[in-house]
Amino acid sequence: ELPKLAAAANVALAEVGTTNSALVAEYEAAASERTAAILKLSPDTYCVTGQTSFADLDELIALARDRELLSIDALGAAPLLDPPHAVSWPRRSARASVAAGVDVTILRGDGLVGGPPCGILLGTKDAITRLTNNPLFAAWRLDPLRSAALMATLECYRNTTGGIETIPVWQFLTVSLDNLRNRAQRIAPQLGQAEGIESATAIETRSPLATVVPDGTPSYGIALSPAGGDLDALGKRLRYARFPILGRIENDRMMLDLRTVLPRQDTVLIDAISGTTAADTTE
Repeated sequence: ELPKLAAAANVALAEVGTTNSALVAEYEAAASERTAAILKLSPDTYCVTGQTSFADLDELIALARDRELLSIDALGAAPLLDPPHAVSWPRRSARASVAAGVDVTILRGDGLVGGPPCGILLGTKDAITRLTNNPLFAAWRLDPLRSAALMATLECYRNTTGGIETIPVWQFLTVSLDNLRNRAQRIAPQLGQAEGIESATAIETRSPLATVVPDGTPSYGIALSPAGGDLDALGKRLRYARFPILGRIENDRMMLDLRTVLPRQDTVLIDAISGTTAADTTE
């Protein structure tokens, strides 16, 4: 979407470096008298691994100040604050970006912030004022419902330590692997007795929750094998359960990842599957 937005605003984007390398000297060489800002984009749907070399944020900020340009740090689904040590997050938080001196920091309101789908802009008073004074800004204001949801989320950060105690995404990410294992081993035998389920096995897996690390976060789940082997029918059955359930297919089994289930929801999960029959999935 970024190229489309740039084209609509009559802005020219200049790519710097390659997929696995973008040095500060290349940013400097690409800057011209027509350059208005230096944008650093951190993708949150993929990760470049192997032999890589990228300019540090501090280097880009220094270059922007030297050329009297704006510096923009687009973080994607980054955390608002530095995450606890129990969570491995290889990139910057919004707090770290702002503290480094970036003019504008952009991040998603959902993901690791834990709020509604929206965009969040942080930065210097001058840069934010220039953005909000643009006549088009009013068209992108949040609707009342999402605005209220975002305000409630931010209140959690202000009133508790890091927001972890009350924001579900951080409860999911900080729960211990032992906790997940014990719950999976307790729940699996009960799900194995449900109608239409041939077997239910507690199994270690990797959770893609919030794309915290490239290969996922260690987790435990319950692998369901449907009677008759029809995974599509099982998926539909779970979606139409009294409490809708979304699993993912791993190794020809339906995986229910407990890192996406709060402990207080374990009983609801059991009841939803055990109490769902083929009659419940009719449309």
